[in-house]
Amino acid sequence: LPSIDGRTRAKAIAAAKAFTLTALAVIAWRRSSGLATLGAGFPIRRVLSRVPTLSLSAWSARIASEALARIVANPRFFATVPLAAGIFNGLTNKLAVTMMFRPISFQGARMTLPRPFRRRRSPSSPDAATLSLGWQGIVPREVRRMGSDISNLLVDDLLDLNEVLSRLDADVLAAALVDGTGGGGAFVGLCQRAVRNVLAASPIGGDDAPPQMLLPLIDRFVTPEVLRGVVARAVREVQSDVASYFDVRAAVVESMAARPRLLVDLFRRCGKDELAFMVTSGLWGGVLLGLGQMLAYAAYPAAWTLVLGGGLVGYVTDTAALKMMFAPIEPMAPFPGRLGKRLAFQGLFLRRQAEVSDDFGSFVSAEILPPAVLWEDLLQGPRRENLVDAIVTAILEEVLPSILRETMMSREWFQSFARNVADQIVTDIAADVDITAPTHDYVQERLNLRKTIRDAMASLPSAKFERVLHPVFEQDEGILIAVGSILGGCVGLAQTIIG
Repeated sequence: LPSIDGRTRAKAIAAAKAFTLTALAVIAWRRSSGLATLGAGFPIRRVLSRVPTLSLSAWSARIASEALARIVANPRFFATVPLAAGIFNGLTNKLAVTMMFRPISFQGARMTLPRPFRRRRSPSSPDAATLSLGWQGIVPREVRRMGSDISNLLVDDLLDLNEVLSRLDADVLAAALVDGTGGGGAFVGLCQRAVRNVLAASPIGGDDAPPQMLLPLIDRFVTPEVLRGVVARAVREVQSDVASYFDVRAAVVESMAARPRLLVDLFRRCGKDELAFMVTSGLWGGVLLGLGQMLAYAAYPAAWTLVLGGGLVGYVTDTAALKMMFAPIEPMAPFPGRLGKRLAFQGLFLRRQAEVSDDFGSFVSAEILPPAVLWEDLLQGPRRENLVDAIVTAILEEVLPSILRETMMSREWFQSFARNVADQIVTDIAADVDITAPTHDYVQERLNLRKTIRDAMASLPSAKFERVLHPVFEQDEGILIAVGSILGGCVGLAQTIIG
């Protein structure tokens, strides 16, 4: 150690000599034959055989003494090794967590590849002719796939749509829709305008029924009382076969695809403790493993020691954190008995099933499937035509007998007319979201999706519950671990250069 001052050098050599002499003395005593004694018959060999001692060879004693001398000679540098490992490992884990969710949209540049370098297009690689240089959060990038997983979980395991929508009272919902907007003025006015628009577009004349015959009847038959009956009949028709009118899977996926931040907020809310653990485990795990990295560098002061040690610290801490969050899936007792059950360990996320279930139910009911989204799916979804048919059936049952008694029109003409009216009403309601707003509080209260989802999720088997959050980490788990390992190695290299 030629670079240190004489006084420190003398202390280091003295400490190394003392350590080496002690180790060699222990080796000599353990290997001595007969009964070595101190004083009157005190059996040293017998005592040492019962006390655990560090059996070191001369080579290992020399390595240890040199390592100790280096630490004593340069304590500040060696103290920075575990400190830097902990700090930078925590920062890299924080960066990895941020990269899972941010940025929401792609940030960077996309360039068109020359024709010889383009890959063959396929459904899995639609952008085969472009090269992307940038980054988008893992969750926003995979919003459709992850949104599909969430929708499948809701429909297959958490919600019985027929049972949930049966909680609505058709008459109360009809009254809220018809009478809730200014005493019925807005909804009634919308329906009357729809009837007049359809009449204006109908051909005039003919033997069946000129549209002018219906104009005086609009104010008599398009009234709040009649509309409440029509809406109530249509609601009961929908409740009889919910799957024919709602496509909740598509509604959830499209809602998240339109607003990727929804999925980001959902995962951050449900996994807040696990994401925080990812960072803190990197910090403290880095410090503990950094102690081993420090001792390794003290024993072998080569550049590769800190580089390799830094990479191993990043790899081990990230891998251990991911395993501890989701494994074991079922509780594992360290030993049998009542105490073993109390000390059983399980994945950190799985232990919070009740808490996560409440957060998930609250978020879904308020953000993903609020009443406005349900109305939107009903009015504009892929099964919209079935709703139009239900309204036509309700109009025919509620209004047709009176119309036929007072006019000479045929049933076939009025049925075609009613379908056009129903289609126009559905289109107009979908265009004016305020029309359904008075029903939102009643629907939210009666469906009570938060409690329904919370109770169903809390009772899920652990293996299914684990799939709620794990896919977020699973998608690019290898990338996250690789980034942590590479950055850890870079930190070790920087320490070597600075040191």
